[in-house]
Amino acid sequence: MRKTREVARLKASGLSIRQIARSCQIARSTVSDYLGRLKAVGLAWPFPPDLSEEELDGRLFANREGRGPDASRPVPEWSYIHKELRRKGVTVTAAVKIPLSADLQLPRFTTCPSCGSSCPGF
Repeated sequence: MRKTREVARLKASGLSIRQIARSCQIARSTVSDYLGRLKAVGLAWPFPPDLSEEELDGRLFANREGRGPDASRPVPEWSYIHKELRRKGVTVTAAVKIPLSADLQLPRFTTCPSCGSSCPGF
């Protein structure tokens, strides 16, 4: 449950962001975020009496940009990654780089300039 009402009430009483964060046991960045969202939608303490928690959350958090998967990034081939991780000496980083480089139509294995062996992702 968000503490938006409590943050607004404490700010209206004159407390600093640091004091509000300590009182509500939330991060200072969260307090700043809540206050910025309240200012953006034009709400100030005291809230209208008929404003429910769901309606308040709907107003403040309706526009959730930046959430969810990034459509521009290719999705790894998870079955291939699981198969590669069963091989000896393959790390998670190397296994993830292999399918992504395949999506970009780069060679999967080339000679590593530092060790001379066949390393993924170069």
